[in-house]
Amino acid sequence: MEATMSDRWRITIVVGTGVISLLGMGGLLKSIEDSPDQSSRSYDRGAVATDTPKCSEIGQNILNDGGSAVDAAIAAMFCLGVVSMHSSGIGGGGVMLVYNQTFKTATVIDFRETAPATADKNMFKDNKEKADKGGLSIAVPGEVRGMHEAWKRHGRLLWKHLVQPAIDLAKNGFKVTKALDDVLKNTPRIEEDIEKDPGLSELLLVDGTLVKEGVEIKNEKYATTLEKVRDDPNSFYIGALAKEIVSDIARVHGKVTDTDLKYYYPIPRNPYRRELMDMKMYLTPPPTSGAVLGLILNILRGYNMKSSAVQDKKSTVLTYHRIIESFKFSYAWRSRLGDPQFDSNIWRRALQMLDPNTGNRIRTKIWDNKTHRDVRYYADSFSNADYGTTHVSVLAPNGDAVSVTSTINMRFGAKYRSTTTGIIYNNEMADFDIPDHERVDGISPSPVNFPGPGKRPFSSMCPTILTDNDG
Repeated sequence: MEATMSDRWRITIVVGTGVISLLGMGGLLKSIEDSPDQSSRSYDRGAVATDTPKCSEIGQNILNDGGSAVDAAIAAMFCLGVVSMHSSGIGGGGVMLVYNQTFKTATVIDFRETAPATADKNMFKDNKEKADKGGLSIAVPGEVRGMHEAWKRHGRLLWKHLVQPAIDLAKNGFKVTKALDDVLKNTPRIEEDIEKDPGLSELLLVDGTLVKEGVEIKNEKYATTLEKVRDDPNSFYIGALAKEIVSDIARVHGKVTDTDLKYYYPIPRNPYRRELMDMKMYLTPPPTSGAVLGLILNILRGYNMKSSAVQDKKSTVLTYHRIIESFKFSYAWRSRLGDPQFDSNIWRRALQMLDPNTGNRIRTKIWDNKTHRDVRYYADSFSNADYGTTHVSVLAPNGDAVSVTSTINMRFGAKYRSTTTGIIYNNEMADFDIPDHERVDGISPSPVNFPGPGKRPFSSMCPTILTDNDG
């Protein structure tokens, strides 16, 4: 999609839902190039990009009504919690990067989920599967307080106007998207998981069969919960709705308590600002992967890639090899990061990753004629891989921008939807590493990412914003 904008719109938003997804960049560009359906569009009142046309439309309507970039992002994100319930929703969390064009500044709101107060590093030692699904896998959701914090800082329209479109969708019905249909068709054991859970079954099974693309479904219980969030967003964390949520999680033997909810708060953070060619790049700090993306780019910078890097088969293979090796080394360094509230050395490590000299040193270890089967060549430990997300990018008419990523972790999170609130809960505890559980490649888990009370698991999310040098 190409957007023609005035000078004050000279800004590009990079959708950074996860650094590993960039591995597909070459193939993605090729598929776009070959697609007969591509089209260019010109915008003069802002642009909103989401996973689904309906949620993009809702965000665009908010901009048209005079809402801020953050207003549009919030409305679109609530919509995605309805339509893309397999990857996002108020049972999860995320991170938002906000750029203010007037002041040329950016801020981060970290609303990543946290481990409950009873969590400890050995809680999954004897049964790793409990970190993947069920009550113990559920961390304290951060999305509602995260969105509300962003609105208090940057919102312009009334809060209720941002939540209402999602309520209407959930209550009146929406069509199953191709993305949801693909998840239902292609996720291993997903039908079995849905059949086992009464909440998911009542939403996604019709006469015992999984819904398909184009079928209209309703999520009226979720709509009722969103109405409570619309009227009082704090009710998710304190009050009657909070009690329902605690009961939901306790019903499947989860550990999130009313105290965990009450004392959950999003954390404002400062982004990293770095130069990328003739642009300024804003990256999110730990516990997200902005530093990992920065390291990848630092490694690749030294290759001085130009169009000739993909001019023929031989040069293209070499270029992709270098990109992949850069990813492998950077992913290895990822295991040095975690929640900086629990280890202050993480800040130093992140800055080291963003140092161009680190990229230069790593580049000398990349061989153009071979790769390495032994993963220990890249690192002694690795963090757990994480999974699906949803992303919203917004560019407002005044030049402000938002890049926000949200997740419930794996597809359908903990594989548990409440039959009371309609919420699909996250399985974010699976993003922690587990002591004494080697990965299939034989690499040890990362100690800085072991579970702990109130701790935020490390994430591959890295919403990113690029501007030109004038901002």
